[in-house]
Amino acid sequence: MRKVSIALMLASAVLLVISTAALVREFSIRSQVFSDVTVLPTTAVVFTGQNDRIELVLQLFDQGRLDRIFISGVNGGVGISVKNFDTQFQLSLNVRDAFEAGHIILATDANTTIENALEAACWLDKQSNVREIVLIAGRYQMPRASWALESALSRPISVLRLSPETPSTGDKQLRSNMRELVRFGVTVPLALIPRHLWPGARQRGCETDVWR
Repeated sequence: MRKVSIALMLASAVLLVISTAALVREFSIRSQVFSDVTVLPTTAVVFTGQNDRIELVLQLFDQGRLDRIFISGVNGGVGISVKNFDTQFQLSLNVRDAFEAGHIILATDANTTIENALEAACWLDKQSNVREIVLIAGRYQMPRASWALESALSRPISVLRLSPETPSTGDKQLRSNMRELVRFGVTVPLALIPRHLWPGARQRGCETDVWR
């Protein structure tokens, strides 16, 4: 009996090591972001947090590299509002016209990365012709952001990762990576449960035609 217990303990330890190694590898892969903005999918999804993400996506739109943009989490929690969006980001005439035409969507419900993913996935459900997108998020946020979004999608969509942020160096980078690795480890199991059971799941956007 003791031998069986020892064998089970060793097997559990080996499984834990393998799982941790796989988690770290996936985190490392998803930490790598795309750098060539000359070749991008024409649809972009932005997870708010810092204004430079929105500034980047609007710049890419003005350059003609994007056709559609979905910005998730436009609310007071990140210091952005729909009402003041125009003046806060000094929108070009081209971007103003895109808003009027419905080519740029501001979604207001999300307050967390998980909710960003749900909000964006609800919109992408209605974009049946979209096969690939560029996800713009914080560099350190990117592993859990991309995992959450891909897990929330109801069909396979290729997600290219892009961030305006420059990674920090030294101890600050190590602390940020360790903190985000833990958050990534919490996010990964969400793929195992239906998205309507995710924390903060919002059904309004998925059940209505509010986003086209």
